[in-house]
Amino acid sequence: MPMGFLNRKNKPTTVKPHLNFMGGPSYDITDPIQTLRVMAASCFFGEPMYYARDVQDTRKRVFHRGHLSDVHLAHLKATLGALDPQDWRDLWD
Repeated sequence: MPMGFLNRKNKPTTVKPHLNFMGGPSYDITDPIQTLRVMAASCFFGEPMYYARDVQDTRKRVFHRGHLSDVHLAHLKATLGALDPQDWRDLWD
């Protein structure tokens, strides 16, 4: 039997939940490694409710354009011989 099992002191743990903002049980995390794991998992899985927009939020929305401008497309075509993203998608049809 390993020495770690002979001298082990088990502390009784009483973890008390508290209510979160949605009315569900939450637990305080005091271990920094566990905090890092939770944060990394949240980023990886992308919990959608954290990023949902509140309907009562009156702040100005910032729209990010998801496509390249005509000037940028012309520059890419001239320097890299790149295809327009729409032309590229049409290759698979």
